[in-house]
Amino acid sequence: MIPQTLLPDLQQRWSELAQAAMRDGQPLIGSALSGSRPVSFATGTLTIECPADFCDRADADPVLIQHLVTLVAQLTGHRLVIRIRPPAGLDGGRSARYTAAEAHPLVQALRKRFAADIITREPITREEWLKRSGPPRTADSSQPGDDAVPGV
Repeated sequence: MIPQTLLPDLQQRWSELAQAAMRDGQPLIGSALSGSRPVSFATGTLTIECPADFCDRADADPVLIQHLVTLVAQLTGHRLVIRIRPPAGLDGGRSARYTAAEAHPLVQALRKRFAADIITREPITREEWLKRSGPPRTADSSQPGDDAVPGV
């Protein structure tokens, strides 16, 4: 059971986390932690406001979050889900893009089907997507369940 005092305790000891990251040879995480702060804790999820550039790097490299989870577990004794975000008002429009993406019906269906969270993104052109996914499939009645997706 995680104590209710976890957030205030963690806020008081936050600088220890940055120092631990530096000792572990993780200067990127250490410097990000020195410019960050835990802002909320609910249902096992710790939300941390971090510099926007670290949020972007963590989006591209989820291993950074795994290291952060390990560091927090070493300090608190609890393995928590970590959610990072830039400080309010300093996200450069990222929240608006995420909100728009999460509102898309296909993304909602994927999240519901796989109980998934968006952990990274990779902007690519339609041509690059088609090149990676192979030749387009056509609707063929001999292949039940393999119909083309409308609107894609």
